[in-house]
Amino acid sequence: MDQSGKRRQISLGHADKRKAECQRREKELELRVNVVGPVSMRLTDFFQDSLARTKGQVRASTLKETAKAMSDFIECVGDIDVQEVRYEHGERFIRYWFDQKASATTIAKKVRHLKRVFQLAEDRGQLDRHPLRRLKQPKSAKRKIHVFTDDECHHLCKAARQYEENGSPVRWELLIRLCLGTAMRRGELMNAPRASVSTGVRTGSEFLRRS
Repeated sequence: MDQSGKRRQISLGHADKRKAECQRREKELELRVNVVGPVSMRLTDFFQDSLARTKGQVRASTLKETAKAMSDFIECVGDIDVQEVRYEHGERFIRYWFDQKASATTIAKKVRHLKRVFQLAEDRGQLDRHPLRRLKQPKSAKRKIHVFTDDECHHLCKAARQYEENGSPVRWELLIRLCLGTAMRRGELMNAPRASVSTGVRTGSEFLRRS
């Protein structure tokens, strides 16, 4: 829209959708120069703002993992201005965790959470460009799946039952049978609505925190 309120269109002379999208972003950036300044804030404040905006849109366990990844990123690169984040900061973050002997799977998970945060910031207009867009996450070997035999399942339930009899407040046998019967993953179990334990009613996430 120009100053008189009329809509202006530019003929690109091609039908390449990806190229057109790139040109659109460049044009928007050009129009915003000297009109709308970039959002300037420390990473701590930026991440807190991102968590507040995202709350309710994703699972609580996912939000918690995202917060941990962002905290680790600040610990690695410092509480710098979000506009100063560059590709090399992402590389430094990956090297830092390899030096800490973290697995490639763990590092890749942290990188995915970080990239999602910066992608949302770009979508919300807080950043002109996603600084970690081209950052590649470490490759990890595919995990082997162990299938429990009937005897192993029986021993698991028996051990859990004995553990409860020794005073554990968590009904581990119930949880194990739930997982075996539904193939529910850990994250899904943590977000299960409610399940009872001998000391009262607690959420699935509280079960695993107490363990």
